[in-house]
Amino acid sequence: RLLSRFTRETQTVDVSLPSALQTYGSTLMSVVATIAVVTTSSPLIGLFLLPITLVYVALQRFYSASSRELKRIESVSRAPLLSHLAASLDGLPSIRAYDAAQRFQREAEAALDANLRASIVSSLVNCWLGLRLEVIGSTIAAAAAALAFARNSAVAGTLGLGSGPLGTAITRALTLGVGGVGTAALAVTLAMQVTQTLNWTVRQATEVEAHLI
Repeated sequence: RLLSRFTRETQTVDVSLPSALQTYGSTLMSVVATIAVVTTSSPLIGLFLLPITLVYVALQRFYSASSRELKRIESVSRAPLLSHLAASLDGLPSIRAYDAAQRFQREAEAALDANLRASIVSSLVNCWLGLRLEVIGSTIAAAAAALAFARNSAVAGTLGLGSGPLGTAITRALTLGVGGVGTAALAVTLAMQVTQTLNWTVRQATEVEAHLI
């Protein structure tokens, strides 16, 4: 564990952690800016963003807990591998003299398999998260596109809701917001790009938390 502490952990503190913090800050600001533009164009999308945010937070908590434990398992399983490698290099003449190369090779392969097993599971967890964040991003993009279309139609008077109290109330609600077709197009474009940004935000937040272990 001392070898692991002075090799991998030092690299994490000096290189990986600052990079993860910088990426997390930039992606978080991108998500906030996208939501601000979308809600400014169509304030009704806030009704969709509230349950989506709850689902997003639940996914982030579940993924963070799983990824944190996997990082810990990977760190713990790395220590025997480094220790075995150092012992093999120091005792190489004795290993050759006693013809124990195959035994040491099997032990090294077993330690390497134990370490890679956590990495493979971590990759599977990333795929699990990516699929669900794709669904969330697609939902936001679809809601933004539908509300932008309904708002422009209501402004143009071609939505066909009638002149009754209900139709008038819906029309007024749809016409809330600022900007015209250009703002709506910008909101839809940003909403379509928010999927990748959400993915990176969650992963970088988890990376920062995992690096601090």
